[in-house]
Amino acid sequence: MRIHGEDYRVQAQVHTVGGLSAHADQADLLRWVGGFRNRPEIYLVHGETEAKQALRSKLRESLGLDAAIPSPGQRVGLHGEDSPSEGDDARGEPRR
Repeated sequence: MRIHGEDYRVQAQVHTVGGLSAHADQADLLRWVGGFRNRPEIYLVHGETEAKQALRSKLRESLGLDAAIPSPGQRVGLHGEDSPSEGDDARGEPRR
């Protein structure tokens, strides 16, 4: 199992219970986001870095949306609040 980029050996029995997962796959997420009438700000904060980068690319290619990947501990402003409090914003651009 991988947690925050570190591999851990599973020392338990693992069972899958179908139909109870709260996790959507990439196609489900793209379909969900594509259903919005407006263009919401999107922040990818869950999952491995490579998976977040791949989803960000798909959002851009498929829907023309630019998703941000904030750094761990980085603060982002929501609903018209100020952008992140330090350095670059969550999209990696210098704050102005």
